[in-house]
Amino acid sequence: MKKLAIIMSYPLKPELAAGNRMRSFLKVAQSKGLKVTIYALQNHSSEQIFDENYRSITPVRQLFPGFIGRAIQEVILTSRLYRELEEKKYDKILVSIPSMFLFFCAPFWASCHSHLDIRDLTWEYLSETSALQKIAKIIFRFLAKKRASSFASVTVTNPSEFLYACNQLGYKESEVTLLPNGISREQFNSLSGMISKPRKTKDSVIVSYVGNIGIPQNLSVLVDAAKSLPHVTFQVVGEGQNLEEVKRYKEKRRVSNFNLIGSLSWDKLIHIYQESDILYAQLNQSFSGAVPSKLYEYLSTGKFIIYGGAGEALRLLADFENKITISPDDPDALVEAIKVTIKDKMFEENSAKNKDKIKKRFIREDHIENWFEKIS
Repeated sequence: MKKLAIIMSYPLKPELAAGNRMRSFLKVAQSKGLKVTIYALQNHSSEQIFDENYRSITPVRQLFPGFIGRAIQEVILTSRLYRELEEKKYDKILVSIPSMFLFFCAPFWASCHSHLDIRDLTWEYLSETSALQKIAKIIFRFLAKKRASSFASVTVTNPSEFLYACNQLGYKESEVTLLPNGISREQFNSLSGMISKPRKTKDSVIVSYVGNIGIPQNLSVLVDAAKSLPHVTFQVVGEGQNLEEVKRYKEKRRVSNFNLIGSLSWDKLIHIYQESDILYAQLNQSFSGAVPSKLYEYLSTGKFIIYGGAGEALRLLADFENKITISPDDPDALVEAIKVTIKDKMFEENSAKNKDKIKKRFIREDHIENWFEKIS
């Protein structure tokens, strides 16, 4: 039996986009008869599911705040992950990032049979206005070019990343596979087949955000919209490094119709989707090369979507209906989009076409099946 090692710096949790993507890789690999071992951050629920095939790394405490503290934390975690892998023999090794240091610190000894899965070009999102981050970006770009030869092939999630892998990292087109984030078949079936909660005329319209609460999402925009629309209910499901800042901003603005729910299991998240009328997401201008993975979930529900952003996500949404796209970081544009959606009762529509397109083009396992055929 051939052996595959999957390495990632996140827990293999379905609530996390990175973990969710790797769960699909795992399922397809196992269906093909491969013996898979996961090397990932400690998470007891994942360890219980995958038992002896889950090699967990204890989380590393961030020694001090800020960009440098976070970088040191990731380097330590990465070195521990690769140390676990030393002297073990695998037919194939799959390294999945957005953690850039799993890429930059990859050992050359694994190059002939290792593959890199790029879910995000995180080093390209570093600020140009911060002198420290600007210097770091130059160094990281250099490291990325140097380390590209550590991997026999690479998978990416969108056309921008495909071009980057070829033009900036030096891969041949034949060595790069476009494998969209998409959605797992199981999750698609749950979302596309769910029955929305019946609503009464007097019920408040519910706008929901589901996903990471970080700087790129800038959920202060949603707080401002909630302040301007007191008769609309806003709810946020998720966690992230900007959560406390969003809480403080909500309290400062004295907004009572904005609910921070926290992270939920998949079963409970389904209920959020069922009761939601409008689904909202945003990535600021600096992240125009990325597509929020939650958009695939949103589209699978058939419900109305408001998206603030640019670039790849807009190119994706151009092929879908039942949505409004606006500029990111613009609370006035968001308020106007919500008002129009409610006034014209656009949120009452449910798009069968959107569901059908996701089913045909973005079921994750279908793409992964093709990728395994390619590398075998």
